[in-house]
Amino acid sequence: MVSIDKVYQKVLAIANKEQRGYITPQEFNLLADKVQNEIFESYFGDVKTAYLKLEKTQISEADTMERLQEKLQPFLMEQVVTTNHTLGRVQLPSDLYRLKSLQRGQRPLTAYIHPVEEVTKEEWLLINSSPMLAPINAGSQVTGIDARRSIFYRGSYPNILIKPPPTSTTWNVDSDANGQMDTEGFEFSYYKKPTQPKWAYVVAMSKALYDAVNSVNFELHGSEEEILVSRILQLSGLVIKDDTLVQSGAQDTVNNINAQNN
Repeated sequence: MVSIDKVYQKVLAIANKEQRGYITPQEFNLLADKVQNEIFESYFGDVKTAYLKLEKTQISEADTMERLQEKLQPFLMEQVVTTNHTLGRVQLPSDLYRLKSLQRGQRPLTAYIHPVEEVTKEEWLLINSSPMLAPINAGSQVTGIDARRSIFYRGSYPNILIKPPPTSTTWNVDSDANGQMDTEGFEFSYYKKPTQPKWAYVVAMSKALYDAVNSVNFELHGSEEEILVSRILQLSGLVIKDDTLVQSGAQDTVNNINAQNN
């Protein structure tokens, strides 16, 4: 996690060094949110590049993939949701950014768990129009659940359609013999959206003073602090129309990224 106040103070100190201009808290918060999202999204491209390179080293601190996994770890979420059996659909988590996997099974999710495969709209229509391909519910409440193939298609957000659809007759099973029927659950493994950073303040003597209680820090790894400062400075130069600040911020950003990768 990176302190929102440390980044803002660095940005102000550099931007005002030669009386270039003042970045208001409102402007800073907008730029901070944009830059955090840019850096977060870049992780996924970096993971793909690292995977294709198949880079592996015996020194864990120098392993690119492990470093990226560490940066992504705070955003990795797991959430179990139940279904509306009459509609046969599930709603995606409200903070979902990128889905890793989806599994279905009885709650508690201790048995009869199996993955649900995502398909495109074209694949969904093709599979469901073929008697040989269409997933169907098993005839027994328990027998065959592990062998059943499940698919889902993203319909109108935030709903996803499930095949075979969840039904009370197929999936409500008293798995722990307590006399109560368990509910079918779907477990999402996903990366959540970064929380919007915020430098909050109170006004005293006509000055904006940092309000730590209501502020929201960056959720990014601590190693991203200097890249955050450089990139926000670059965008700040556009706000206050200072080409020198734009160029300086851009060069610092490149230097910081190169330092991380070396």
